[in-house]
Amino acid sequence: MALSKDKKRPRLSLADRILNRMELEVDKPYQFWWKESGRSRSTPLHDPEITSKMEKTLSNQVDDNLQQVENGHTVLHFNYQGLSELPSQLFTDEKYRHLRRMHLKRNRLKTLPDLLGELSNLTELYLHSNDLIKLPDSIGKLKQLKSLDLSNNNLSSLPDTITDLENLSVLAVSNNKIHDLPKGFDKMRRLTVLDLMNNHLRYLPLEVIECPHLQRLLLDRNHLTWLPKQLCRMKSLVELSVAGNDLIMLPLDLGHIPTLRTVFVDNNKCLHALPLSLQNQEIGFNSCGTKNFNATGHQHISPLSVRVKHDDGVKVIYLPPELLHIGNKEDSVVTLLELATRQVFKERHNLSLRELPVNLKSSMCEPTASCVACQRHLFTDGFPLVFEGQIRLYSLHYLSLCCSMNCMRIASVLIQLPVVYPEPTDLGQVLALVN
Repeated sequence: MALSKDKKRPRLSLADRILNRMELEVDKPYQFWWKESGRSRSTPLHDPEITSKMEKTLSNQVDDNLQQVENGHTVLHFNYQGLSELPSQLFTDEKYRHLRRMHLKRNRLKTLPDLLGELSNLTELYLHSNDLIKLPDSIGKLKQLKSLDLSNNNLSSLPDTITDLENLSVLAVSNNKIHDLPKGFDKMRRLTVLDLMNNHLRYLPLEVIECPHLQRLLLDRNHLTWLPKQLCRMKSLVELSVAGNDLIMLPLDLGHIPTLRTVFVDNNKCLHALPLSLQNQEIGFNSCGTKNFNATGHQHISPLSVRVKHDDGVKVIYLPPELLHIGNKEDSVVTLLELATRQVFKERHNLSLRELPVNLKSSMCEPTASCVACQRHLFTDGFPLVFEGQIRLYSLHYLSLCCSMNCMRIASVLIQLPVVYPEPTDLGQVLALVN
């Protein structure tokens, strides 16, 4: 929008506006932005002379930065240059091979050259806020790369070769259009930060969980309805952020990860309960549990649930999808399938399970939860116990499982929180039966 005639423009030279990154962002070939009175304004430049000066200034900056690298600098700063492609000599001339860090923020790059892999000494590649729609397979040749920032682009997928970056520590791909991740993430043994916020993910691949040193897993604003129970195997995880998804439950043993400190699940409208195991972690739970989830058509959602009365009506709390049988006062006998699975798990190191189908192997070797009273591993059977709790000013429910009615009695006494499921009258009958 052009300024009115009576409105004076900021008294800054064109060069000052270009060099001052806080005041100018090159957005389109014939537009520039500046800030005035706390607001950004865009003014089209139709004057060929001004346009020519602008392009010449940017070109000179590119040349100056290239010259610095030729003189021995290991960092290339191409931020805010309006580039639609990178200088070819970067990848063909050996005098740039020593380059270690390349900053390309806020350009107009849609692709990267196939020769990108020639910069084999790169340790940091910063491509924040471009127009990238695809990455070349040669990116996997950057074996020394430790930090890769692809945030704010138009990527719908990542190349399979990205998992060849075995020294990568930080991978940021937020604000893209990623639907799924390539296989082989478990090869990235040194990955500590994975930022996938604001994408289109509907599930979390199990390979991600196999990254042994992953400390921060950021999955905000995707389309996740559940997280796999294998997440509880992560022994280095410090922060898990899954705010703004469609989650209806979390793995019940999530709080048993020894390093886990913070979990953010804010704005998951259908998440009515947290695992009781998360009682001692820092939790973000704002704006959760405001509506019930429609499970129709979702095969991975368990048909088993418990209903808890609340001031706003009845809340449906879904149980883990692996759970096949709910124990209660009318049906307190553990199934033979549960007993057999417990035994297989106990003897798993002495059995040959490699030929089993993946799903069956997962069911037998990955507990669904632990009994809140005796810590016995549970697989297909459980006795749900729901408590009422509070985080700061927010009330919430905590979900747990027990292995028997006797453990329900023990847990209801040991956990210093009101029990809301089973209902007080039913719980009283349970306690009477056990006693």
